[in-house]
Amino acid sequence: MGRTGKKATADRPAIEAFALFLEQAGLSKRTIAFYLRDIERFFDWLREHKERAWRWQDVTELALEEFRANLSKEQSLSQSTVNRALHALRKFCAWANKRGLLQEDPSLTIITPRPPEKETLPPLSKDEIDKLLDAASLSRHGLGKRNYALMLLAFETGLRGDELVALSLGDLRLTNRSGTLRVPVLDSPALSLQLKAPLRRALSRYLATRLDQEPEAPLFTSKRGTRLSHRALQTVIREIARRAKMGDVTPHRIRHTFAAQFLAENPDKMWDLADRMGLVSLQPLFRHLDKNK
Repeated sequence: MGRTGKKATADRPAIEAFALFLEQAGLSKRTIAFYLRDIERFFDWLREHKERAWRWQDVTELALEEFRANLSKEQSLSQSTVNRALHALRKFCAWANKRGLLQEDPSLTIITPRPPEKETLPPLSKDEIDKLLDAASLSRHGLGKRNYALMLLAFETGLRGDELVALSLGDLRLTNRSGTLRVPVLDSPALSLQLKAPLRRALSRYLATRLDQEPEAPLFTSKRGTRLSHRALQTVIREIARRAKMGDVTPHRIRHTFAAQFLAENPDKMWDLADRMGLVSLQPLFRHLDKNK
């Protein structure tokens, strides 16, 4: 969650009160951790920049602009990472202004540049998803159960490709009536996902084919029994799409499909979706989904 030593802040109770505000707003521990990590990063920079403990009057428009320049130029962080930090600071400044800690909100004039937009393929339809799952189940070399479970898990959870291949058997908990998946997240609390019955059955059928059952063993393995790599995952999905006689299908497009389906069924739960997908801003959801209305 980032550094949290007392030297990094002049008013630790305010940071803790902001965390409580986020919790009461319904944000998960994981999302709150992202917010606090970026805010702590700003105050660490401010303390070093001022060479003393920061004060509320130090939180100015100029300080925010200089901090953004530090992230993008000196630390060479990606535009999306910089934007995420600015989003967290906007939330914090607005809260502090309403509480009277800041006389005015210095973040109002900060412009967040958009990263260059990539061409986004439309989400897959239900018929296309069914074709892909059918093709996955018919995979050769005894990989049908693995590929079906893998594809269904991707469509049901919207996990990134690197998150899928990083899963281990110990991250999965299955019973006759319930199932959970623990998704490790760097520098943040793990994400816990509830699994629906069809996915639990698919995973159970796949695991019945596995000889290794150690908790640290990879959830999805290659034909040689090693952990499936991200490149191998892309190849598997591409081959399944080819056999289903479909065009470009990637882990990102499957993730995009999950987001579109979730919002179609739960239009008032954008923050829930952002939290589940590991986002700290709604901007990516608007960018991807508005194109496909």
